[in-house]
Amino acid sequence: HLKVTHDKQKDWLHFDWMGFQTDEHSKLGGVKMIEYLKTKNCHKILNDNTHLSGAWAGSVDRVADSLIPNLIKIGLKSFAWVYSGNTYANLSTKRVIKRVNEKYKDHFFMCDSIKEAEVWLSKR
Repeated sequence: HLKVTHDKQKDWLHFDWMGFQTDEHSKLGGVKMIEYLKTKNCHKILNDNTHLSGAWAGSVDRVADSLIPNLIKIGLKSFAWVYSGNTYANLSTKRVIKRVNEKYKDHFFMCDSIKEAEVWLSKR
């Protein structure tokens, strides 16, 4: 449900979320994000939701209240978040962004395509 790649040339981590994410999948994915950010000494994430196929509403609180602040705390500087083509997945994403945007807005970029995310990350 999650494919992670480290683009060393571009200096970012690409998290490609796939299918329906249960709360457990989301939790394990968050652990992977923290581990990769620490071990790869990378400060940029391309969070790709284009392959998601449903809401992950049960994880919104944990992502907004714990995961995002922890990523920032360990060094995240830039987080490009690509929306899903799925309306319900996007509702969950927008709920997280609404909750963290005021405090962390300089770290985030929301977009509809991987290309837009790559352009933004390359300028950071």
